[in-house]
Amino acid sequence: MLFCLQRRVFFRATSESNMRLNCRLYTTLPVLKSFHIKLLDNKDPDCLSRRIAARKVHLERIQPLITNKTITFGAAIVKGVEQKMEGSILVVQAETEQAVIELLKKDEYAKQNVWDFSTLEIQQVKPLPIPNN
Repeated sequence: MLFCLQRRVFFRATSESNMRLNCRLYTTLPVLKSFHIKLLDNKDPDCLSRRIAARKVHLERIQPLITNKTITFGAAIVKGVEQKMEGSILVVQAETEQAVIELLKKDEYAKQNVWDFSTLEIQQVKPLPIPNN
């Protein structure tokens, strides 16, 4: 019985050649990290109207990223009694911080100049493992 340890995963191989094949295949998979993103909106008077106009497309285009678990959490930052949206918070799975930035720049809020990238905060995080109910 042989074991392969790659990327902190053990699995049983039926033969040495099978172990080499399985290890080689497994090591080609990316190691994803979790990143917490905070990104505030621009402060110009028309920004909220741009956000609202872009929201439908934004939500449609991120749906596949939610389905494939690239985005594991997302929320609008709101302020005041009127709950005015003024930014976004996301938790994203990616290989690198640069990959996160590239993903954000493709978003509709970036394309419509809603997000102020000078306020971008990215932190790598280690999510709490929560079992499925």
